[in-house]
Amino acid sequence: MTCNPPKGFTLLELLVAMAIFSLLAVMAYGGLMSVLDSRAHTDQAAERLDEKQLAFAMLDRDLRQLVDRPRRDAYGDRRPSLMLDDLRSPPRLQLVSAGARSHGARSELRRVGYEVDDGVLYRLLWPAIDGGEEEPQTRVAILGNKSGNEIQTLEFYFYYPGVDGSTTRSRAWPAPELDTPEAGLPVAVEIQLETAHAGEISRVFAVSDTGNQER
Repeated sequence: MTCNPPKGFTLLELLVAMAIFSLLAVMAYGGLMSVLDSRAHTDQAAERLDEKQLAFAMLDRDLRQLVDRPRRDAYGDRRPSLMLDDLRSPPRLQLVSAGARSHGARSELRRVGYEVDDGVLYRLLWPAIDGGEEEPQTRVAILGNKSGNEIQTLEFYFYYPGVDGSTTRSRAWPAPELDTPEAGLPVAVEIQLETAHAGEISRVFAVSDTGNQER
């Protein structure tokens, strides 16, 4: 009786199978890495968008709650409730807003500011409206922390009725022709900023009529 030798794979067949398996593994790994990279880019874009939306929401809230209530500096001199010196470096927007809460009940006034430092937009808070130091007590970074959101330029524009009744735009407030503590408020504030990733962004914030009443 003749015994047949056991059958198996030849060395060549094993080498071909291993080559095919390696090729499939490389293709699968490349596809997985592509999916992971796309997911990472999507997450980064979402984080940048969330940061911008939060920053503009805070700006919108503070500007809509503007109050025409001149404040006094550390020397007792009257200052406008909204102020931006475009010659200051970096420019600092300061305003009196009605957004603070006292014991969860009535709204109280607060002194708020915004400025850019090293590519980051900060929201500034002072403990009191009148007197005190010129430098804020609190600085909170609200835009520019996420990669790609670093601010390269920031400009403010203020819209107000001109002497002839037409809408006039100024880069400083109070505007040169209205440069007094009783200059009042503009009808709108435009903010133009440029970030490393999104380029130039422009937003116009309307100033509420209710904010023109002194409190």
